[in-house]
Amino acid sequence: MTQLDSHAATKLQQWLTARQNLLSPEIKLLLQQLHQFAWQIHREGANSIFKKKINIAGEGTPSVELFELIADLTCPAIGTSERAIAMKSLQETLHVCTEVAPDLSPSQLGKRLENYLELRGSRGLIRVFLSLHLSNLILMDLHDSLQAAAPEMFRTRIEAIEGLCQTVAGLSVRSWAKWPKLTHNSIGSSAQIASEEMRKAINLKRRVVRRRF
Repeated sequence: MTQLDSHAATKLQQWLTARQNLLSPEIKLLLQQLHQFAWQIHREGANSIFKKKINIAGEGTPSVELFELIADLTCPAIGTSERAIAMKSLQETLHVCTEVAPDLSPSQLGKRLENYLELRGSRGLIRVFLSLHLSNLILMDLHDSLQAAAPEMFRTRIEAIEGLCQTVAGLSVRSWAKWPKLTHNSIGSSAQIASEEMRKAINLKRRVVRRRF
């Protein structure tokens, strides 16, 4: 994994200190809704859910529009301030989990989603979402302060943050079953683990840098 440089680590530490909760109560609710949606797909099949929940009956719906409709269905309780980034993170999650191609029909996309859930369950889907959402939150807030004179340094910082978020997301759900029985407490515990693991990784990097000098 690409390592955080000292500047990026400092900015991340400041960001974490200023943020009261790594994941807002609305995002914690979204995790529960995402689990329920995944379970419905797994139990009833994607085509049935697409028709029943979002009124997709034909094969002419582009993947971008389909993922927007799914995200809109799954994010009804999220306020305006977080809705846009939550929708973005969820649509990216669906793209990653289905390895989407532009010419796939809704039924083909649904089959790919079914196959992913068969292998990974809602735990896998939520892990991907958490990774992407944390990355999006950080880059939205810190984009300007992470800029560097050399473009390759900026790219390296983004890669390091994305790698950190992937690790943190994996650790936060590692105790979950493939199809977890999610409760307010289990989701809250996962969010706490994510916050603690991110702080550990950042503090470790800062200690290593100090020892070098």
